[in-house]
Amino acid sequence: MNKTELKKILKPLIKECVREVIREEGALSAIVSEVMNETPGQSVIYETKKGTRLETDNEFASRRQRKQKHLTGNAYYAAKRASA
Repeated sequence: MNKTELKKILKPLIKECVREVIREEGALSAIVSEVMNETPGQSVIYETKKGTRLETDNEFASRRQRKQKHLTGNAYYAAKRASA
């Protein structure tokens, strides 16, 4: 078996393995994270669970703050009810 034949056999197998690792092992998020670290000054986009809409850093931060306020308020009222 010469080099060309070996390459013809191995290349598709290696390609499939690399794709599998990127998709299933979570390597894609690490790659994207590394790329984003190398490109400062650009806003990060987060994917929401509800659908395909993406949100910016500011939208994500404000949503997280609203959620934290909501959770803090619920904990306050639950503690107040428990002590009464």
